[in-house]
Amino acid sequence: MRQIRGGHAVFDVDVSQIVALGEVYERAGKDGPKIVAAAMNQRGNVAFTQVARATAKETGLPVGQTKQHMRKVKAQPRDLVFTIRAWGKNLSLKNFGARQVRKGVSHKGWGRRQVAKGAFIIEKYDGEVYRRISKKRRPITKLYGPSIPDEMVKGESYPAMLRAFDGLADRLMHELGRRLGRK
Repeated sequence: MRQIRGGHAVFDVDVSQIVALGEVYERAGKDGPKIVAAAMNQRGNVAFTQVARATAKETGLPVGQTKQHMRKVKAQPRDLVFTIRAWGKNLSLKNFGARQVRKGVSHKGWGRRQVAKGAFIIEKYDGEVYRRISKKRRPITKLYGPSIPDEMVKGESYPAMLRAFDGLADRLMHELGRRLGRK
């Protein structure tokens, strides 16, 4: 499930519909929930990395900076849900390699180089990007780029997460064999 709740983007993965789950519980007995949680957490870590990479590509930020706005909540034996959360508002254009050019400010927001026409950088204000909103000198308004939670729930991020969890049934069988000693 993907959604935005209170400025947070949330991906939840619920394993209740997986057919291989029955076999795991049947063979593992009381260790079943532990095995399922371990398999979900391994695939969830893969999904987290793939979502971070896809979101970084969509926003134009480095992967490390994207991951600073994301957290994972691991599955537990008592709660078999793996969650990826992202938070934050729209980031300032200065975070996207903004530089002054003749026509305005060039930046790499949304993953591609583009020009904010008529914009300018004020070094005194930590290199922030502004634009006048009238013909007069003032008022001016600050310009922003993409938001990580917004970009995480659209584009390539969600399909990347689904692809990472495609191998969950195989991972369940791997964990089952590992825990039960290949019986």
